[in-house]
Amino acid sequence: MSRSSAFEFDILSRLEALRGRIGSLPSDQAIATEKITGFEDHRIGMTTSGDLCYVLRIPDCTGRVNPPIRLQRISVDPCIACEIVDQHEARTERSITLIRTHQLSDSEIVALDGLMQASLALISTGAATIDSSIEGIIESFQRLRSPGTRSLIGLFGELVFIRAAKSSIAALKSWRSRTDSTFDFWEGSLRVEVKSTVLTLREHSFSAEQCAVANDEIGLVASILLTETGNGYSTNDLVAEIDGQLQSETAPLEERAAQRAKLYSTVIETIEGGLETANNTRFDLDSAVASIRLFDVSKIPRLLAPFPTGISNVRFTSRLDEETSIKSVETIPIADSARLLLPRLTFPDQRD
Repeated sequence: MSRSSAFEFDILSRLEALRGRIGSLPSDQAIATEKITGFEDHRIGMTTSGDLCYVLRIPDCTGRVNPPIRLQRISVDPCIACEIVDQHEARTERSITLIRTHQLSDSEIVALDGLMQASLALISTGAATIDSSIEGIIESFQRLRSPGTRSLIGLFGELVFIRAAKSSIAALKSWRSRTDSTFDFWEGSLRVEVKSTVLTLREHSFSAEQCAVANDEIGLVASILLTETGNGYSTNDLVAEIDGQLQSETAPLEERAAQRAKLYSTVIETIEGGLETANNTRFDLDSAVASIRLFDVSKIPRLLAPFPTGISNVRFTSRLDEETSIKSVETIPIADSARLLLPRLTFPDQRD
């Protein structure tokens, strides 16, 4: 039996309920809708063709000249009149921006809805406009089935690290926060590169740059062992776990919403092979978290510059010895803000 998150169940079950209503819609242009919990001005809906859509109410369309957007699997019609049918009434609403999707998989629907919910939260706080949020969603959507920049194993390991952090918000803020992609996490003087493997040995591939931090920087390697299992966590399941952690943190709504949007957009944009493929593969989350070990990059087997003339982009594989892992995160000379993104777990011989 596979594991399903409450978040995934909510959006998919709501769509199933809407699907049961589209047969009674008064016209082909009508949309079966219901209010989005927490954002009563906006609605989730389904067209007569069975596709997910969002009906966003715009306070004032006066002077707005935004053109419609037409892509293969998503379209946006700003400032239109729309015939919507809630459970108990049908009516035409004006000043509506309608986002329609076309033939999305369940995994893509769950990811898109997470991004939409985060965007609506940002809009509600005034931290974003509907126009800027739609631009971000479209940008992420265009990359939804692109080749991606991270392998499933690599991305899942990074998400495990975020899940295990003392603060999910701190981890997400530092996640890929630089255009320089040498390290996965940057915060103050701290640099963290996450390496994950499905092998039983801690053998990881490194670039020479990842093992050559500046004198005023602290470089860490987080090594994670992943075990594939039929009833484990998919990428969507793990994202939902992190999403739940975000909602339970005490940070302002705007900050939580911003990091929630970053979580979904980063996963959508970077996962190699697409979300549908990724969610067919599941890993044991408990064993992955328990396997996390931190290593000082200056103490792992490595190759360092200078290299002979004409040699660049040096990569190598190193086997890490667990006996040399860091035994207490409290001994790492970093600011408290950086320590928040490190795992809240016990390493061998550590008593937190």
